[in-house]
Amino acid sequence: ITVSGEQNPNIGSSAVDGDFETRWSAENFPQWLELDFGGSKSIFKTEVIAYQNRSYQYIIEAKENSGDAYVQIVDRSSHLDTGSATNPITDSFSAVDARYIRITVSGADVYTGQWTSIPEFRVYATPGSLGVNNYKLNKTNVYPNPFSSEIRISKLGAKFEKAILFDAL
Repeated sequence: ITVSGEQNPNIGSSAVDGDFETRWSAENFPQWLELDFGGSKSIFKTEVIAYQNRSYQYIIEAKENSGDAYVQIVDRSSHLDTGSATNPITDSFSAVDARYIRITVSGADVYTGQWTSIPEFRVYATPGSLGVNNYKLNKTNVYPNPFSSEIRISKLGAKFEKAILFDAL
């Protein structure tokens, strides 16, 4: 994660930690946050949750290699939508191969302050494209399958601080 600026303790990594109570904040517009996936991924959707449901105006760009020019994949530079935890600003697009993705916030509708504050910036990839490669989970049991309200995990074999589960959609 690389940022154009940040306010301590509201650092860039807070925008991608899965916690709505933390956020990335930087003073003055424009401000940007760049994610490096470490390898090319096929991405098809983004979601932005704006602090205090602000109507941020931004663009999202992607590129495959560090020396490449960014290509714009989302243009919200003049939109008026707010983005809350229960209703994030969502953009779906034709799948794009990218290693780097950057959101650049240029302003906000109605909001008169000078802060970019984003609790969560989510990027979605095709199944298997953004996998977790750090842990071997081959002996882990997840059951029952399918499940409706409760899931059990046994023989995890690694210590995790947090686990986030997403459905296939």
